[in-house]
Amino acid sequence: MVRTFRAALLLLTLILFACSRDQNAGDLLQAVPVNAVLIAEVNNAQKAVELGTNNRLWERLDSNAYLKTSLTEGRAIWNEFLSGTEVNELGRFSLSFHESGANSYDVLLVLKREDHPYLEEVYGRWAEAGVEEARTYDGETIIRIDLAKSGRSYFAAESRGLIVASESDLLVEDALRQLKAKVNLLSTDEFASLHRTANRKDPVNLYIQYEALGEWAATRMKAGSFAWLERGAQWTELDLSFKTDRLIASGLTHVSDSVVNYMSLFRANPSRKNQLLDLLPNNTAAVAAISFENFASYQRDYEKLLRQLNRSDKLLLLKDQSTKYKAYTSWVDTEFGLALLENPGADWAQSSIGLIKFRDKRLAEEALGNQGTADITQYNDFVIRKIEDSSFPTVFGRMFKAMNTCYYTTYRDYVIIAPQELLVKQFLNDNRGGRTLNDDKGFAALRGELSSKSHVFLYAENPQAISLLQAVTRAEYGEGLSSRKEEWNEIAAVAWQLEMEDDAAHTQLIVRYRTEEQAETRLQWATELDTLAAMEPVIVKNHYSKRFEVLVQDVNHTLYLIDARGDVQWRRALDGPIRSEVHQVDRYKNGKLQFVFNTESTLYMLDRNGKDVEDYPINLPGTVTAQVAVFDYDRNRNYRIFMACGSRILLFGVDGKPVSGWEFGTASSEVVGTPTLYQIGGRDYLAFFTADGQVSLRNRRGQERVTLGAKLDLRDPELFLIKGQTLSDSRLVGLSKSGQLTNVFFNGSVDMTDIGIVDPEAYFAQFKGHQIVLEGKEVRVSGPEVNYTYTSKSPLDRSLKTFDMGPHFVLGIQHQEGRELWLINASGNVRTGFPVTGDLGMTIRDLDLDGKLDLIAADREGYVYNYALD
Repeated sequence: MVRTFRAALLLLTLILFACSRDQNAGDLLQAVPVNAVLIAEVNNAQKAVELGTNNRLWERLDSNAYLKTSLTEGRAIWNEFLSGTEVNELGRFSLSFHESGANSYDVLLVLKREDHPYLEEVYGRWAEAGVEEARTYDGETIIRIDLAKSGRSYFAAESRGLIVASESDLLVEDALRQLKAKVNLLSTDEFASLHRTANRKDPVNLYIQYEALGEWAATRMKAGSFAWLERGAQWTELDLSFKTDRLIASGLTHVSDSVVNYMSLFRANPSRKNQLLDLLPNNTAAVAAISFENFASYQRDYEKLLRQLNRSDKLLLLKDQSTKYKAYTSWVDTEFGLALLENPGADWAQSSIGLIKFRDKRLAEEALGNQGTADITQYNDFVIRKIEDSSFPTVFGRMFKAMNTCYYTTYRDYVIIAPQELLVKQFLNDNRGGRTLNDDKGFAALRGELSSKSHVFLYAENPQAISLLQAVTRAEYGEGLSSRKEEWNEIAAVAWQLEMEDDAAHTQLIVRYRTEEQAETRLQWATELDTLAAMEPVIVKNHYSKRFEVLVQDVNHTLYLIDARGDVQWRRALDGPIRSEVHQVDRYKNGKLQFVFNTESTLYMLDRNGKDVEDYPINLPGTVTAQVAVFDYDRNRNYRIFMACGSRILLFGVDGKPVSGWEFGTASSEVVGTPTLYQIGGRDYLAFFTADGQVSLRNRRGQERVTLGAKLDLRDPELFLIKGQTLSDSRLVGLSKSGQLTNVFFNGSVDMTDIGIVDPEAYFAQFKGHQIVLEGKEVRVSGPEVNYTYTSKSPLDRSLKTFDMGPHFVLGIQHQEGRELWLINASGNVRTGFPVTGDLGMTIRDLDLDGKLDLIAADREGYVYNYALD
């Protein structure tokens, strides 16, 4: 689309030649230099622009989007050029994209003057104004026209009835030379035969030259990223059809038997269905899938291709080791492919998954088992093994370059391989949890429009693909990707499919626009700890970047800080497991935050680099029985730190020194849970819970503020504040051990109400005016806006979480057994993409402040996961 706008600017030069008439005008493409990367024959410009701006993509783009501002600029230049001349219809023209200098590419416009009669009037006006003649080249006049308002200059010339124009005078010279050359695109049988297949009824016919495209990519992409383009095929012709929610293109790709290229491998090897696409995780950024009828035939032709390219040494050496060669080839059926998964880092190859279809599972497992190490990992029902110095890259090509050392398992009819064991586990988790591309309606609809069979299937999906493209693009060319990332993301996905038949491949291209935001849960990154995890992830703020990061601890008591990209920033050894929440304080009132938490016997304060802050750690006089609490009463950063050791409450200032005047004394029994601050009616109420089910409400000095009229028998050391219009209308609610709703009023009165709870392990919570009860397999929610009962298949763990997500809230739950976490939405249904992997709890926050929520989870195996909640 952008190039079409730019080419529209070149149309301004057409007026220069209206006085010259040549009745023997040639075909447009005779003037196109043979080094063209891309050629667009525009059969109906009005229709192309109308359809190109009447679709979901155009509707969703902001008015300041590059495409829209380019169209506005183009129209202004066009109007300046026409100077009031009425144009009823534009004739046919071609636009081609060429290298015109070191790392420089320009657009060439070619048209037949006789197809554009409006030029007579326009030329007259510009002639009167005075058009500067640039120079004569090879007997032809190249004229320059300068547009004052736009500040643009164009060069144009006419020869043999064809007008050629460009912002580059060198490209115009190339076109003039091409017109006089004996060999042009249409004089070659390969291109001419392809050109004849184009459907002129479609508004645009597109031609792509692979060798030139490979050269173009080589200047802009990092080494090796798109080297395969040069050997893909020769030319592809596509007829473009514009729909409201997608761009569809179909045509042929020419494959010559006289030129070495990849598509020739399939000439006598029929395609098969792309079944591996059913298994792709929904965080797939890009995939390449290859299919064939006979793998042995494919291997023979692949070897021939490598010989012709002088790259066959490794394969021939492997074939000399017959047993090892058969270990990688004897079991292969009709498909293999590679998926690149979403990756916040730069090395995308390390986030790849290979899928190879086997014809015999036992044969595949035995053959690869002989290549693997002795160590195995039992993961649920699957066995994962490691192969060092594998031959996957040699047998299946450079796309498997990251699989020299790899891990593998079998799933359904496929061997699944990855450079990291974690990726294999993620693949299994995503497939078992239903988080696959095939479960996405957009992907399923796209597959429905394509042929079910192909030799080569390429697919890329946003937003993951944008990050991938940024990673492989040279920095000097990547600005347009990063600055306009939101615009690029309006293209939801791109699919490219080829199926070989004789000397040509049937080719299909679909560009799917984003239509509506659909709830999706996909894995963004996973970080492996040094050993097993032991703590629910905690979200903390980075006071420098203002973004959020993750703290987690392992079974060896090592604390990790993981940034928003999944990278471990530091590790810190502690004297035991963390027994509290992690609080952040601004001790020095300078905007820099510290972490405060406790272990069984120590109170810690760490800076953001994991170092001890002065005066800390503090060795406590007894075993900690409750979690540390940190309160900033007046939000002036004069913090108070509360620690419970047995029946005593210790009070520290943020400097670690005891606070004088604290009069708590001792509690009726051991203090448990977490001290809680309720602020209502201009007063502070400090709640301290004890092991005998009681609560003590105190003021800032530790003096009793409320004397309760009855003894409590709380099931959990937790009360929820329900604020009324006045203090007398407000109350604290909790659940008694007998299952009664306990209401504690601030005048000391206590009210007990039976709410039908019989399970002694039931859990109660109050959130946004709603009661939440977890009992056995059920979660019951009741309140002014949300009412439902959710029933699971197995008993639920009591670690229920509530998350505020807009107008309503969601619940986070997990089963008592298993390694899966679930989100239940406000309608009482499981959110799309769940369950996800984890058994140590979860938390939700927008880590990198991109407007999209992240769900952070951990499991005891030692992994921390970040799932995008789009």
